[in-house]
Amino acid sequence: MKKISFFLSLYLFLFLAVACQNTPESIKALPSQYVTLDDSIQVHYKSWGEGPKTLLFVHGFGCDMNAWEAQFDAFKQDKDLRLVFVDLPGYGQSDKPHIDYTLSFFSRAVYKVMDDIQCNYTFLAGHSLGTPVCRQMIFENPSRVAGICDVDGVYCLYPKLAEDPTPEEQEKAAAYEQAVQGFASSFDGDACKENITGFVQSLAGPNTPSTITDYAMSCMPETPGYVASSTMHNLIDRQWWNGFPLPFYTEVICTQNSGLEPDNKEQMQALYPSMEYTELETCGHFIQLEQPEVVNQSLRRLMEISIKNSLECYEFGIKELEQNYAGFPWIVTEEKRPEYEQVKKEYSDSISMGVMYGPYGVAEMCCYMQDFHLGCSFKMWSYRFPMKWPNYKQEMKEYAPKPVAQKLDDQTFLLRFPTCMGDDAYVKWSWDAVEQYRKSGCENLIVDIRGNGGGADWQYYPILQILYKQPGKTHGVMMKNTQDNRDRWKPWAEGNKELMALLDSATVHAADTWFAITDEEEEHVMDKVDARRPKKAAIIIDRSVGSSGEQLLLDVRAVAPDVKFYGRDNSLGCIDISNVVEVKLPHVPNSIHIPTTVSMRVLKGEQLIDGKGIEPDVRINLPLPETLTDNVDEWVLWVAKELEK
Repeated sequence: MKKISFFLSLYLFLFLAVACQNTPESIKALPSQYVTLDDSIQVHYKSWGEGPKTLLFVHGFGCDMNAWEAQFDAFKQDKDLRLVFVDLPGYGQSDKPHIDYTLSFFSRAVYKVMDDIQCNYTFLAGHSLGTPVCRQMIFENPSRVAGICDVDGVYCLYPKLAEDPTPEEQEKAAAYEQAVQGFASSFDGDACKENITGFVQSLAGPNTPSTITDYAMSCMPETPGYVASSTMHNLIDRQWWNGFPLPFYTEVICTQNSGLEPDNKEQMQALYPSMEYTELETCGHFIQLEQPEVVNQSLRRLMEISIKNSLECYEFGIKELEQNYAGFPWIVTEEKRPEYEQVKKEYSDSISMGVMYGPYGVAEMCCYMQDFHLGCSFKMWSYRFPMKWPNYKQEMKEYAPKPVAQKLDDQTFLLRFPTCMGDDAYVKWSWDAVEQYRKSGCENLIVDIRGNGGGADWQYYPILQILYKQPGKTHGVMMKNTQDNRDRWKPWAEGNKELMALLDSATVHAADTWFAITDEEEEHVMDKVDARRPKKAAIIIDRSVGSSGEQLLLDVRAVAPDVKFYGRDNSLGCIDISNVVEVKLPHVPNSIHIPTTVSMRVLKGEQLIDGKGIEPDVRINLPLPETLTDNVDEWVLWVAKELEK
């Protein structure tokens, strides 16, 4: 037994010795890595750990990654984390070129490091200058930042003046401007190093250990003068200080030793509506080294709450899809349900591990549905579930259809109607364009709706009126009858007694899955056929025609069956599942757009137009024109000849 115990003890000793050797004692012991920014600038960074969550540290002015030594020591054993430390360009072991050191430049450098380690999503810790760098990262790409821990960050909060400020307010604003300009100027010229030395001394608190001040003295005064001057003058540039609140959970840790204003907490609350605020009294500027337990606790809380908020956002979006989205039963069929559940769980797991932004998962699930009306304001595309959006801007030299009303010749008139989302002037133009056609004497009319992605149905009534030949019917819509959808429809119904009565009826019949918002069939009847109606008419379509643009086509087929559609491609296929409401997602600045109704034609068992689109009656077998703006292109001329045959 003694021998066994001896060998067991020896094994444990060797195991622990190897384990200790494998875990570096300090950041300095980590191997250096470099990534190239802007083709020539080497950015130095180090990383440790292979966990799913990434915690990235951004140092302050004049410092380097070693300012985070206490955080490396606290988190290096955490198997769920990957720790990343960056030397900003101009500092540490990164290159120090003669360029403008702006917050955007620093932000791009950090994102370049993230790209190099294939990190799409990170928690950020910023000290001093590092905090506005982290804020800039959110402004430039919010989907890649989970949240910020602000460690005594530096801010330029310029006073906001009213339209008619008082002399006292003007004087206060001018004094603040003069103070920040004077501070930045102290880093100019030959006195820069001496001023930085004095600046370092002011950063220490009454109880700051000398080792911390020694660290600051070892690097901050050594900052090249041109780097220091450019950094500070760019830091105070008003363009970086818009005052926009960040709707992400934030940990703010600051010290009165840095000269805080009495209302500092209120100022931070305006910038970070969702935050945990910690204010220390005597601690020096390097809080992460002097009181590391405060910062480490905040970092743990940041990761915990940010993940919780992101997951709540995702689950809210999933609930909207499953309960309120009208297209869900047709897209997530019984056969497709297992696949849907698997995809849903994959994104939920990624968000729970802290490697994905909640709205990213929501956007991916929207793209999974392949419904052009459904979407997330965060993004409307997916590599995994690519939406087949039209790409005419890539295929053509210029694709920007604009309104046109003109004679092509004595026989044919062109009316290009590129949107149903016009302002009052555009609507007036539409009526005037129709009247212009009536006065033209032309027997043929080409209505070009390429690019018309929809908007409001009523905006195409002038077109429908001039093409009208006979009474016709199109299908009405049914609402997904949920409490949320009923509540969200009511603002639309204000002033419309008939629609409000329908919604009240829907409340009575709340157990019904669907409720009719319109008649089963909407009848289009006009007083009489216009005597100046074209003898021959054509509508030119393309893949960009969707939503109300497609409803125009359906209405034309109902009331003007002699009008033919011309085009190379089907329309977009974005009409049967419609009537979108915008719903804000929790904890984030993003929304989800939920279609709430489905065509009664689909409820009767007919196939969805969505995803397939409306086919042209005549395929145009010509190359795409080089340009489509307000010009008369090759397609228009070809259709005009077809009408004249």
